[in-house]
Amino acid sequence: CMNVQNYRADSIQEYGLTEKIIHGNFHDRQSNYDLIKIIILNLGKNGTSHKLLNLLHLLFMDAKKTEDKEKILHDEYKINLTRNMKGELLKMGGLMEPLLEIAAEEAAEKAAKKAAKEATEKATAETKKATLLESIRNLMDSTKWTAKQAMDALKIPVEEQKEYLPLLA
Repeated sequence: CMNVQNYRADSIQEYGLTEKIIHGNFHDRQSNYDLIKIIILNLGKNGTSHKLLNLLHLLFMDAKKTEDKEKILHDEYKINLTRNMKGELLKMGGLMEPLLEIAAEEAAEKAAKKAAKEATEKATAETKKATLLESIRNLMDSTKWTAKQAMDALKIPVEEQKEYLPLLA
């Protein structure tokens, strides 16, 4: 998977085989089974100080144009691309598309959460305002107080009272 968790980004791990005797006494020489190695390369979102990870990031994840990648491969890695290699580079550049889709989905999800939060805050503020207006009107009606007296009794700050006065007229 190309969507590496942040804590794994920009890292390389090597795993090797070890012998574990399950039954019997035969013990093989390590040279007969240690030829298999597993190397895991975890690319991050940006480059790193490791030259191989930077190269792979350029090939698979960088959104640069193919011509720009070709120039970097030549200048920084001394790799001259053949016609076939250029075709493969174009194909590998297409591997970025799923990552861009994931990024777009994450951005849309973040925007939706922000919009929902803002809508909730706005609805809460409007509900509070409507409730306070009703409380002010009820106090004015039941006590025959002025709007100012009712708002003072409800301990509405003076700067907020200015918002309510036009709505009470």
